Amino acid sequence: MHAGAKKFCDQKGVWKIGQAHVAEIKQMHDDGEIDDINYNIVTQQEFDEHFLPWSKAREKAKTEDSV
Repeated sequence: MHAGAKKFCDQKGVWKIGQAHVAEIKQMHDDGEIDDINYNIVTQQEFDEHFLPWSKAREKAKTEDSV
């Protein structure tokens, strides 16, 4: 996962990976096995905490704009 993410880090997008991959990449970084992580890693919980409120607010704004 890390090699692919590093290769394509200049492309905008979202990759959904399992929590085991997130934990593995974070551990590899902490252990010094990989130097730089030039992409963002978020846990499912972090994603839910930030994305869900944003998504709901966006849908609400769309609904209000169409009235």
